Amino acid sequence: MKVFRIENSDGFGPYRHDKIGSELCRIHNGIPKHPGPFSDKDSEGKPLINFLWQDRSYIFGFSSLEQLLAWFIEELELLKAYDFVVSVYESSQVVCGNFQVIFIKESGPVETIKL
Repeated sequence: MKVFRIENSDGFGPYRHDKIGSELCRIHNGIPKHPGPFSDKDSEGKPLINFLWQDRSYIFGFSSLEQLLAWFIEELELLKAYDFVVSVYESSQVVCGNFQVIFIKESGPVETIKL
């Protein structure tokens, strides 16, 4: 499955960034369209956090570019200013939530899209 992920050149997502990560967490905390892994659930109703506890190799992404934009549309300029890009991965180990996915990187990105 194709997975779309916002990340920097080191492969880290924006929530782990030392300058903007805490600000993004503050902005998105408690907003229904940004549920954390405790609240976002798979198709069987299991929270995504269950999978993260089972295997720490999972990281966050999105099932489509549209889903990614729905999550980060208001922050695109900020992410661009800190050199984030959209990396597109192919992974067979994906758990789809209602708002995001978690997946395991099986190789490097197959495509990179500048913001």
